[in-house]
Amino acid sequence: MNHILGLLPAEISKYFAENKIAKYRVSQLFEWLYDKMEMNHQKMSSLPENLRQALAENFSFDLQQFKAFTSKDGTRKFLLELFDGNKIEMVLIPNGDKN
Repeated sequence: MNHILGLLPAEISKYFAENKIAKYRVSQLFEWLYDKMEMNHQKMSSLPENLRQALAENFSFDLQQFKAFTSKDGTRKFLLELFDGNKIEMVLIPNGDKN
């Protein structure tokens, strides 16, 4: 099972298209994952329950924050550990009122 953060946007879009899920739901999922940094699919309240369940059945959302660093300019760096022991490095760069 692939981790949701390990997929490219095009791969997630393809999954949604193949399963006849409305395109705008992709944007909603990305908002939860990348803007709100929410990894609990049950808290993604703008997505219907059946979609949240399908996502949980097809993709892993499990991860633990391993380490976090904040630089002087507000950039936040995260080292995350997946359920299988692999690690992902993420960087959140503030840009005015956006990240």
